[in-house]
Amino acid sequence: MNLLTEPVFRVQTPRGPQAWSLPALLAALGADTVESLPGLQRHQEDAFHIFLCYLAGAVLARADLQDPIQPEAFWRDGLRRLAGREDDCAWTLVVEDVMQPAFMQAPLANKSDWAAFKPKA
Repeated sequence: MNLLTEPVFRVQTPRGPQAWSLPALLAALGADTVESLPGLQRHQEDAFHIFLCYLAGAVLARADLQDPIQPEAFWRDGLRRLAGREDDCAWTLVVEDVMQPAFMQAPLANKSDWAAFKPKA
């Protein structure tokens, strides 16, 4: 699942429930059209809010802008630039190649390190 292109975030809006990608969510937050994120548990709300603010602030700062009202494409392009890669693997929840980063997961430095991993389930 690619956070930049797939509607993985459940959002409550004045028009009813929606499912949006991360860039669409940032665009809607900037436009103040998000009422709530029903998928979040109460203990996750503050951390997720901080995370979204950090991402938005980093994208805006790199673009030398302050206005959070930006279109979805602006956020998508800005998030891709933050990752500093040509592909979206850094914004993908699971990647096949352990030598590539995934969302909040660093790549393995050496493929031989994979042998040391043991499944817990």
